[in-house]
Order: sequence, then C-alpha cells, then structure tokens
Amino acid sequence: MELIDLRKHNSWVASFDQISCVEVVEVNCVNSLSPQILISRFVGKMSLDSSCDHYIINVSAMEGKFSRKFKSGRHAHTNAAKSSLNMITRTLGATLASQRIYINSVDTGWITDEKPFQDTVSAALKGFSTPIDECDAMSRIVDPIFVGINSGVNNFGKFFKDYKVSSW
Repeated sequence: MELIDLRKHNSWVASFDQISCVEVVEVNCVNSLSPQILISRFVGKMSLDSSCDHYIINVSAMEGKFSRKFKSGRHAHTNAAKSSLNMITRTLGATLASQRIYINSVDTGWITDEKPFQDTVSAALKGFSTPIDECDAMSRIVDPIFVGINSGVNNFGKFFKDYKVSSW
C-alpha cells in the first residue's frame, strides 16, 4: 500500500523556511545517510569476491545536479540530499572500481508528480500523467549493470540521465 500525502501545501512547493526539521532529517536519512550505510556494508561483502563484477546504483534525480542552470528555490532539502548521494557516487567511483565494484547514480526520469495531492488529482482528471512509468524508470536504473555485463564496459562514478552519462 502506498502512503498518500494529503496535505494541501507540501514540502515540494513550500518555501525553505516552511519545511519542518523532521522532514529535512527524514529526506536526508532516506536519500543520503541510509545509502551511505548500506554501501559501506555491501562493499565489505562484495570485495570478498574478486572473481566477478559488482554494481551499486544510487537512485538519484536531476535535482541533485550542480550543473543545472536554474534552481527554483523550492525543495532545497531534496536537492541537497540528492546532491549528497551524487557526491558519494563521485567520490567512491574510482576507489571501488579498483575492486571491481562499479558505482553510479541514475536519474529515473519524471515518474511521480510531487505537488500536493489535490493538484495531482486535478491534473490527472484533465489527462495529465508523468511521461515515464515505473517500468521505464526501473529499466533506466538497471541499464548501467546490463551494459557492463553485456559489453564489459563498466562505467563508474558517473551520473546517468536517459540512459546516457550526463554532467554532474
């Protein structure tokens, strides 16, 4: 069952000073702290087997990129958390690759409408849907793994957008 945020004004549209400390901590735990802890545990196990390639994919977003020319001033907490996740990928890339562990960040594409619930329902009733579904998003996430397995070309420490390496 998916939880639905029924607030009329959520953190996606709130100004920076309107976002609760609890939500800031939660977003950072989910998007940065937890992945960092999981990676540190997985790397120890993965490095025990040097007979095959291993892959870590961090699910990121365009909001975590520094090269974007425009930032709206909204959802800075999610931008910061995804930027942190991307920095983990970029920092660990070369070191882990030397152990045949290939870490990358992947943007899933636009699969959820983060606006307040009543706005998303209203848009859906008018025929709007996000351009990418969950199956396409999952394909994007696993693509660097399949490219590595099928071609032997293992990218690492990169950010992928639309199946291609993109700038940070």
